[in-house]
Amino acid sequence: MKAPPAPPCGDTPASPPARVSSPCTGVCRMDASTGWCLGCARTIDEIAAWSTLDDAARHAVWLQLPPRQARLKTLHGALPAPRKP
Repeated sequence: MKAPPAPPCGDTPASPPARVSSPCTGVCRMDASTGWCLGCARTIDEIAAWSTLDDAARHAVWLQLPPRQARLKTLHGALPAPRKP
């Protein structure tokens, strides 16, 4: 029995997509007025659930972050700088 021919160049199977990464910046301080983290703009529930969320849910959280970050900047001016690894 012969092995199946190799796929033509460009038709190789794609590697599995990478998981949607966490927006955590390492600041981890909650804003009392909004309930959002000053570093990543997620809620405490979103932070706690992150490891159990599928990629679609993680992406949905990411889509909410820019307007939250803008609101936090309006409320607080400059936001804390991310911690260096």
